[in-house]
Amino acid sequence: MPIEQISGDLRVALQSLNRTLVSADQAVKRMDKDVAPAAKATLEDARRMLNTTERMLASDAPLQQDLRTSLRDLSRASQSLRELTDLLDRQPESLIRGKKESKR
Repeated sequence: MPIEQISGDLRVALQSLNRTLVSADQAVKRMDKDVAPAAKATLEDARRMLNTTERMLASDAPLQQDLRTSLRDLSRASQSLRELTDLLDRQPESLIRGKKESKR
């Protein structure tokens, strides 16, 4: 058995493994130093954005209340427009002569 050759190959393999582990350790340290702070800042920005969005979409938020009021006004305007078109459908001359008084 070529024990010296095997031990030499094993020594080379262990040295290569050691270099790989040192490189991996350096890469992890660089990531810790460079990437982690940027990732933390990004996560903090995302958290602030989500909090702002949550406040904007809360049921008691001014935006929600304004939207409800606008939708209510739009619904009333739509109903009025429907009533006007129904009236003009039944009495087209009312554009010229005005609305006929209803007899009670």
